[in-house]
Amino acid sequence: NFYHNTISVNGKYHKADGRASLIEVNDTPGRKGGTVDLTAVLSPDLEKAVRTGELISDGSLEIRDELMASTFPAFIRWTFVTPARAEVREDGIHLFQGDVEMLLKAEGTDVCYKIWPDKDDPSMNEVAKFDPGAGKTICGFTFTIAAKSALTVTTSLRKL
Repeated sequence: NFYHNTISVNGKYHKADGRASLIEVNDTPGRKGGTVDLTAVLSPDLEKAVRTGELISDGSLEIRDELMASTFPAFIRWTFVTPARAEVREDGIHLFQGDVEMLLKAEGTDVCYKIWPDKDDPSMNEVAKFDPGAGKTICGFTFTIAAKSALTVTTSLRKL
């Protein structure tokens, strides 16, 4: 889960026996997507983990993560895998592929934008060497949720 388009909590793997449930499908002219309950995959570190992903009619992508930490703080790693070249800037992560530039930006809390792998990153894992996605750009951000606190982070990917 450190090398896929998902979140990781406290540097741990997802629970293999956890079950993610599709709880809603959105299919309107302006928005298409769905909502998945990831709580069983990310417990006991999170008491709630609900992700909604939507393609917007203007061509952008929006992902909303509704999260609640358990009895201890939760360190969240939000990961995005892409063949694009990435640059961390003050306003988010700028992605470049061909003549297209896109912006990956998070709102709802203070985040630290990153590009992985980073040899000093504690979430590095040897398994990445065997993953076909390991040759791609792995970028995203990290943030912390205080114990027993809820937080909603909305991430957008928009063409500039």
